[in-house]
Amino acid sequence: MKYLLIIPILITTISINAEVITDGTLGQQINLPGSNFQITSDLGQQHGGNLFHSFQDFNLNSLETATFSGLNSVHNIISRVTGGNPSNIDGLIRSTIPNADFYFLNPYGIMFGSNAKLDVQGSFHVSTADYLRLGENGRFDVSNPNNSLLTVAPVESFGFLNKQAASISIQRLGEITEFIADNAKPLSVPEGKTISFVGGDITINKGTFYKKNEKNIIRIPSIFAPTGRINIVAVATNGEVKLQKDNIDISSFTKLANIFIKDYSVIDTDGSGGGKIFIRGKQLTQENSKIQANTNGNKNNSLIDIQVEKHAAFNNSYITSSTNNKGTDNLIKIRATVSAEFYDNSFISAATRGNGNAGTVLIKAPIISFGKNSHIYNSTLSTGNAGNIILRASEKLILKDGATIEAPPYSSSTSANGGLILVEAKDIFITKGAYISSTTFSDGKGGETIIRATGKITLSDTDQKGLAGGIFSASNPGINMDDTKAGNNNGGYISVEANELLIEKGAIISSNTISRPREDGSHRKSANGGNIDIKVHGTLNIDGINLHGQTYDGLGSGIYVRSRGENTGDKAGHINIEAGKINLTNGGVIASTTENHAHGGNISIQAKKIMISGDSSKLKLREPAKHQITYKEDFPDSN
Repeated sequence: MKYLLIIPILITTISINAEVITDGTLGQQINLPGSNFQITSDLGQQHGGNLFHSFQDFNLNSLETATFSGLNSVHNIISRVTGGNPSNIDGLIRSTIPNADFYFLNPYGIMFGSNAKLDVQGSFHVSTADYLRLGENGRFDVSNPNNSLLTVAPVESFGFLNKQAASISIQRLGEITEFIADNAKPLSVPEGKTISFVGGDITINKGTFYKKNEKNIIRIPSIFAPTGRINIVAVATNGEVKLQKDNIDISSFTKLANIFIKDYSVIDTDGSGGGKIFIRGKQLTQENSKIQANTNGNKNNSLIDIQVEKHAAFNNSYITSSTNNKGTDNLIKIRATVSAEFYDNSFISAATRGNGNAGTVLIKAPIISFGKNSHIYNSTLSTGNAGNIILRASEKLILKDGATIEAPPYSSSTSANGGLILVEAKDIFITKGAYISSTTFSDGKGGETIIRATGKITLSDTDQKGLAGGIFSASNPGINMDDTKAGNNNGGYISVEANELLIEKGAIISSNTISRPREDGSHRKSANGGNIDIKVHGTLNIDGINLHGQTYDGLGSGIYVRSRGENTGDKAGHINIEAGKINLTNGGVIASTTENHAHGGNISIQAKKIMISGDSSKLKLREPAKHQITYKEDFPDSN
């Protein structure tokens, strides 16, 4: 008797989870039979190009399919769930109407299980909104169906009332074998179409992947819109979300909700054009996952646009919008009102491997922090130029523990140049082996590096192996992969401006020219190092002590231009310094040096006072540089 009681309970639970039941507000109320639910147009109402459906409950188990059908005149299939229960979708949602977009609303929550799949002909929009606004006056109300005014107008916005918006979760399979079965496919839409998730807290986790080995992990997208668009919007108060052509309008909301992308999840719009990804929320946490909008064809302007109300935190995660063909002008834009933090080998890139130029990485937040071997790498490996990197922090920017920012040309093309690196903040800290570099490894020119702080810049310490961190530029054709074309390249220009500048514990600012002979012993063409311009309104302090007991080529912390080339035409860059006061202590150095046949650079210093103390501290100028140090006691303080 005990077991007889259990069995009906289990059957009831399964039945509830699998039910697709219309609510009778737009047609007959019916509990659809079978595991292949046929949702025909007569179960709803059609107004012009809009086909409306209303369900009491909508749930799909892993082997179940819900197929929506109707006339070819339908442009939008718009469905709501009014019964007060969340929807658990672990099966297939299919639409047979050509090019029709699909809207699915349940204000009580939506969960996509590991076996959920889409087979729709147009875009797919899922939301826990309370209503859809149709044109100016129409309304498809979910929470209060009687308030609906169904019209032929297109969907204008997702409306949320005065309550906490319900969550949306997307969970995939996690680790699988190398056999990619049908259920391992992503939630996807056709090429060029849009997929949207608009609700309260949004969680995307347990991404599908398999391991060929520990270093080679193959990830399958969790959400995929090839050459299309992905919208992820998390809101927390009343207001309306408007999906605009190149933006998402959430200006009517006073609070937003949280977004979690983790566990090998992949958000992907890769295709002939890179597509667009928009993310809006209170806080974004991305862990062990990827967001990518890579261009494999000739289309331009792919975009990853992330805006959060508070914190954006990235741990062991990738954000890429690279181009592999002729596409160009890709953009990664990350904005946070409190902080943007990148740790544990996180990687950002809008690089190019094709003929198109690399894109731009723009990050803006009061606090921007990179640590634990995190990188921005905006390189070029072909004929296109490397991309720009722009970081703006109203309070402080931190690079530490081996973090790097680079935009190098790394190809044999004479037209491939480095990108601009622009860093602006109140205070800037580059520590423990972290560095910013505009090195060129090609026949092109290195990009400009401009570092500006209204407060203090601190360059401090080496990495654990004693390798220097700081700000670098180099002309290095010896590493060029096409040895016959190397030469005629110039290192990038470095400009540093601050109220105070501290260089200590083995950190450096340097511009090098490095040119090696070809394998046949002949010399490459000449290469020039980039200039270093430094303007410090207050005090420039250089302290040479290195915590690891090593120094840069036998010297201490400092500012260097060097030419190490084998070619007599190689030239080091010049150092130009303006400062109120300069202190060189404990081996701190400002130097221009040469090796072999190269030409040294000049040093020009304008300061009210220079103080040199401690062993090995020096201003150093080696021949064949032609000019001596200039030194002005009466250089005025800058405003």
